[in-house]
Amino acid sequence: MASVERPIEPSIDELRERIADALRGLRFGVIEIQVHDARVVRITRTEKILIEAPREVQLVSSKR
Repeated sequence: MASVERPIEPSIDELRERIADALRGLRFGVIEIQVHDARVVRITRTEKILIEAPREVQLVSSKR
């Protein structure tokens, strides 16, 4: 019977560093940490870019 190799699990410090890396530079967005059987299996970073109108356009449109 063949044995199944399990991947090496990262340490808590490695997980903290990976989460910190995902947060680094993120202004708007989501960091999702997926857990399966009490183990972190995926860290997903979704970044959003907000496009804002120039201040003058915002003032004109809010007066209408």
